[in-house]
Amino acid sequence: MLCCLGIILGLMIGYMLGWPWTFIAPLAGFIVGFMIDRSLMKNRSMCCHL
Repeated sequence: MLCCLGIILGLMIGYMLGWPWTFIAPLAGFIVGFMIDRSLMKNRSMCCHL
């Protein structure tokens, strides 16, 4: 879920900053969101198996 939000925020930031950031910012937003999603799911699965 957060990776989709990261793409949208990255697109908005990229369009404001200009040409190279139009591609870099959404990719960075996706990667950061994906990493946060993975860490949240990992912590959640460890919590629920108790």
